[in-house]
Amino acid sequence: MTITNPDLKTLFAKLGGLIITPDSYYTSDKVYIIRDGKVVQQYNAIDIFKGAQNATLIDGDFVYVTETQPKQVYVFGKGMPNGLVRFTQSEELDLRTLIGKLGGLKEGISRKITIIDNEGAKTISWNEYTNTTLKTNTTVVFDVDTESYVYIIDQTGKPNMVYTDRTITLYEVLTKIGINKTYKKLELTSGTQKQSIELKDISQARNYNIKPGDIIKILDTPENFAYVLGEVNKPGIISLSENTTVLQAIIQSGYFTTKAVPSSVWLYKGGVNGKPIRVNLAAATSGGNIEYNPIVEPGDVVFVPADMFKTAL
Repeated sequence: MTITNPDLKTLFAKLGGLIITPDSYYTSDKVYIIRDGKVVQQYNAIDIFKGAQNATLIDGDFVYVTETQPKQVYVFGKGMPNGLVRFTQSEELDLRTLIGKLGGLKEGISRKITIIDNEGAKTISWNEYTNTTLKTNTTVVFDVDTESYVYIIDQTGKPNMVYTDRTITLYEVLTKIGINKTYKKLELTSGTQKQSIELKDISQARNYNIKPGDIIKILDTPENFAYVLGEVNKPGIISLSENTTVLQAIIQSGYFTTKAVPSSVWLYKGGVNGKPIRVNLAAATSGGNIEYNPIVEPGDVVFVPADMFKTAL
């Protein structure tokens, strides 16, 4: 290449300039002048770009430009976009910037983050005031948060859980999982401490603080609710209207399955520990008259067996 003014500034002007832009992932780093097979001069590309340095070239010189090492980290973990994350030259190579580029920590992702580099592995607890510088090619591991949950066991024994990384009220927990607000008796286990809670009004639930890791057990049945269990198509909790009968409760639960024994339906007054009442509903499937079809009250359990000798117990 013929150069009117044989120097680095003119050379790079003819070549379109050095790559020095803040939004680039790679930029020019070092500029070497190689003459007769030896490196005779070395410059920082940014100094050449700014005009702070220059060098005269002679015929036959070889100019070699390196690029900066990319600012990048590897991200792994459940619930996060696994792969390589690159930073532009203007972005800080730190944990705060990384989490921002990932769109923040999603609900259910642990705040305990493992960072692995050539010096080993370390775990930090992330919060809005925490930050740490990362090295290029560092591996950052996110994991599912198994600590920031409140666990709930409803009146049927079905487990549920609510994510929270802070202390919240019992009212918030009940609202989040959509539990009927007429529940009054609960048991709270916090660490090794167990506490019975009886609410006169659901608003009182705001007076109880619940921490991640706590377990809430529902002990009573809400008003106007009963259970239909066993051989029905939709077993579970039903809402009672005035004078709901055993047959109506079964119909509300999807009716009998093909395995059901309608002649031996059991009604437990006040729950499975209450008095069992045998109800013969065989006529409901044969078109006859039902002689006894009692009313279901709040807290009652209706059990439809597959075996006429089987009870809910």
